[in-house]
Amino acid sequence: MIDCGSFRPLFWLENPHLQTLYPVVFKGRAYAGRKQRLELPDGDFLDLVWGAGEGPLVQVMHGLEGSIRSHYASAIM
Repeated sequence: MIDCGSFRPLFWLENPHLQTLYPVVFKGRAYAGRKQRLELPDGDFLDLVWGAGEGPLVQVMHGLEGSIRSHYASAIM
């Protein structure tokens, strides 16, 4: 179970609207991983992005209309 009660934003990001806008306005670096597209039998596809190195494998799932180019997904990468 996730304990959301311990979250304390930075004093200048207490407003939830600012928390939403900040990562959109102040983007980080672009992720330079190796991209791969898997074509599925039903005509759909999966886009995969592989990182360099031997670090742990992490699966990032975006929303229905999102992609690796979504600000929240790319910020995690």
